Amino acid sequence: LRAPVTAIRGASSLLLSQTLEESEEEKMLRVISNSAREMLSTISELLDVGKIQESKFTIKKVKSDFPVILREHLDVFSYACREKGIAMSFDIDPDIPQFYFDPGRIGQVINNLLSNSIKFTKEGGIIHLKIAKKEGEIEVEVEDNGIGIPQGKKAFLFTKFGQIYPAGGGVREGFGQGESSGLGLFISKEIIESHGGKIWIESEEGKGTKAYFTLPLILEEPRKENENEIVRNFAN
Repeated sequence: LRAPVTAIRGASSLLLSQTLEESEEEKMLRVISNSAREMLSTISELLDVGKIQESKFTIKKVKSDFPVILREHLDVFSYACREKGIAMSFDIDPDIPQFYFDPGRIGQVINNLLSNSIKFTKEGGIIHLKIAKKEGEIEVEVEDNGIGIPQGKKAFLFTKFGQIYPAGGGVREGFGQGESSGLGLFISKEIIESHGGKIWIESEEGKGTKAYFTLPLILEEPRKENENEIVRNFAN
């Protein structure tokens, strides 16, 4: 949390100095807003990890329209792409039916993968998202032509506090100079596997990254435990 707090403190000090022009004030307000959002995301991730460790992490599956959920998240990230000078495109299979999954939790996964792609793709880069219907499942692919990940660092991707570092830093264990908590992919893996799907990453350093996940097409209402909660025991 140190980085976003420092950003908020610095931006607010500049605003209080009343020496900024209107355009600079708007920029500082955006810094504060983005940093606050980053803090909330980190706190949420830490709370989720605690739930996972205590086997209290819940998945609530409801019949939902996956393309609609996806587009809602794409709308949010399209601004970040424009601001950084990154082109975003998507290809969504029109034949995907409504099926049972947890929209909130899957939204977390989508947010994490798109955030990583934007963070590690330079100005002028491209992010392409593809959703395909396959035999009994859907497959989601997020592809970018960013900095990529060294082969020897991929083992840390889905570990707790495993971080992807910019500008050749690769992936490292533990906290450091990275911009995130390193929990996003760890939590995403638990979410996808609790749905009965798979998540994996293919990457080549200097050329880009492809992140994939699958979700089973559950068309009939699944058996529920504790009324509306589908709970996976992560301790096992």
